[in-house]
Amino acid sequence: MIFLKKFKILDPKQSYVLMDFDRTITSENSSSTWGLLEESKFVDSEYATSSLELYNKYRPIELDHQMSFDEKAKHMEDWHKNVGGLLNKYHIYEETIEKILSDSHGMKLRRGADNFLEQMHMLDVPVIIISAGLGEFIVRYLKREKLLFDNITVHANFFVFEDGKIMGIKQPIIHPLNKFNTDCSDIIKGRNTGLVFGDQVEDCEMGRGLNTIDVGFCNPAIHNLENYKEKSKKYREIIRGL
Repeated sequence: MIFLKKFKILDPKQSYVLMDFDRTITSENSSSTWGLLEESKFVDSEYATSSLELYNKYRPIELDHQMSFDEKAKHMEDWHKNVGGLLNKYHIYEETIEKILSDSHGMKLRRGADNFLEQMHMLDVPVIIISAGLGEFIVRYLKREKLLFDNITVHANFFVFEDGKIMGIKQPIIHPLNKFNTDCSDIIKGRNTGLVFGDQVEDCEMGRGLNTIDVGFCNPAIHNLENYKEKSKKYREIIRGL
């Protein structure tokens, strides 16, 4: 069921889209891009164990709406740095990436996401994906689904390779609370209204300082509808139940 406070007609030539990926373009019960590594039989099981320990430590912090933005941001940066260290330690190979994605059945598109991306392509509306997830998996997944159109730009965490092995994450690391640092000015130049899509309250920060209409996917597993209402007054439209 969709709840919209109001509708607004936008001019495609004056508009752009900023989108999260994990559980925004993908469904609420989809595997995350990071989760693909943890779930895969092609990755050392010790990586999965260590990564899960980090998840159990930092995920509650990510969802803690009582913690200050700055304090939470520091924890998110530490989380991504620690996982990057695991990638360096357990040496996952570049050639394995496609195997991991092809073998996984856990990543699924959100209902209607394919149609939306197709429409944005037809209307020539720039779509900028800003994700704390893994860029290689995002790009390869969209390509596999025939949705990697030329109007789509992906800003995410891409791997550093050395001799065919994943050694870590390229700098700067993107985590859930620093997405507003992503420079999209060249892409959105001359366009005055953005549509922002995300599944966490902090995703609205992607449009910090911009004129945006923000759409939040309130995934039931997180039970954060009240936090959207209370903490994110900027959200003018709330979507629940997709």
